[in-house]
Amino acid sequence: MVKLFTAAIALTDLKETGGVLSDLVQMVGAPLVILAVCGVALWRTARWLRPWVELVLKSHLKFVDGTSEKLDNLCAAVEQQSETISSHTASVNRLVNHLERKAG
Repeated sequence: MVKLFTAAIALTDLKETGGVLSDLVQMVGAPLVILAVCGVALWRTARWLRPWVELVLKSHLKFVDGTSEKLDNLCAAVEQQSETISSHTASVNRLVNHLERKAG
């Protein structure tokens, strides 16, 4: 970023040498030229990063889908365990009632 600002500031020094850039600086002003240089730099950086961002996004979506599937399987297993525990609890309660009747 420092190089960009240095280059943009150097554009303002082109008044002595003349040329298209010095005309541009004189026509629209140094702040707008600096803004344009930063915009072009951001655009080129975004173009350069796009393949990596797409790869990371695709990997993340694959991870989220896999995690969602595993979570669904885990929820199903918890429901089955809950039913099994309820069934065992009912059986134990019947046994306790039977033993209480026999004992008392």
